[in-house]
Amino acid sequence: MTSSDPVPQEKRFPRRIQAGIVVALAVWGIYLAVGATGVFTDVGLFDLRRSMVVLACSALFLGFWMIISVLPVKDAEKVAQTNWSSVISFGLTLVAFLLWAISYAVWQGGRGQSATTVLGWLSVALMAIASVLSLIGLSDPRPRRGKLFGLASIALLALAVVLFIWQVNRYLSGG
Repeated sequence: MTSSDPVPQEKRFPRRIQAGIVVALAVWGIYLAVGATGVFTDVGLFDLRRSMVVLACSALFLGFWMIISVLPVKDAEKVAQTNWSSVISFGLTLVAFLLWAISYAVWQGGRGQSATTVLGWLSVALMAIASVLSLIGLSDPRPRRGKLFGLASIALLALAVVLFIWQVNRYLSGG
């Protein structure tokens, strides 16, 4: 044990096991991505975009997990003092807004009605999850970093409701 390393060697997670888990998860992600193309069920269903989505999600998960596992213990204390519910809710709200904008653009273009429906429902589901997470983060009585992300998430959710009402009124009025 060195002075810069407060965790004894015997209490650390062995790097070989961690590397094995990373390799196994990467192989599993590739396996799922290949299966997501649809080529094994019907050649006419082949779509590379589904495979890319699965690969991207697997890579994001692995990247996040590896970053968290590499953090030194002194940084881990700062991570523990962060209000992750609020931070995650803000990120989900931004993703939901992006999906909603894509859905709206596809709908305005008059193409892909099924894509519009799926993206719209996914956006609503993400906003619902984000609202719950932001309320959980804001209800934490301890002073933590990141609570402002919860307030920003609530503000974006309110903006989403206003934009949705405006969009429905514009559609119903024929504009």
